Amino acid sequence: MKKTVFLLPFILFSIVSFAQRQRTTSQFDADTVTNAKSGFYGIGVRDSQPFLIDSKDNTDAMRFKMEHKYIVGVQLNSSDNIEYPGGSYQGRRSEFVSLNKDSLTVTLPNQNDTLNFGRNITFTYFGFSGSLFNYYDLTYCVKFSDTIFVLSGDNTYFFTPGTCIGSMTTAPNAVKYGIKPGASFVISEMDRRWYLHFNGIDY
Repeated sequence: MKKTVFLLPFILFSIVSFAQRQRTTSQFDADTVTNAKSGFYGIGVRDSQPFLIDSKDNTDAMRFKMEHKYIVGVQLNSSDNIEYPGGSYQGRRSEFVSLNKDSLTVTLPNQNDTLNFGRNITFTYFGFSGSLFNYYDLTYCVKFSDTIFVLSGDNTYFFTPGTCIGSMTTAPNAVKYGIKPGASFVISEMDRRWYLHFNGIDY
């Protein structure tokens, strides 16, 4: 009887351990349509993007939000282009740009290049004035080498190359009050144009 008492817990422990090992065994394929077994979830991967598939009678897979461990960032202390030195970092282009000088001109990549279609670039503008004790002056701005478009309500505004965008901007007000020292904004490619907006990207 004593042998049975000591043996039974061992058998139960082995069964539980085996079941746990089975639950952690995962295999991923490119199927994002077939439902998982009842009570389980499946993961299908397409174009390096994983999708969660449940066991319900539907094929509305939910895509995981994927991010790189590191972002590709550059800082401009004078007028220059935004690309990472050498063009890219491990095949990835600049995603974040720190602007550390007032009234510098930012050279954007070619919006007609298919590599830049749908591209988003986040900027943080510090606008140092160059004076030892002044963080910035009263007429701060950013200039771009290309025409920049802004959607505001039912209107489309545009700023031609070399135009100061910042404290001296008259309209739209979102741009005037949004581009200031310490603030961030985003430039996005859409329909082969560069658009300025303030919808930040999570990093």
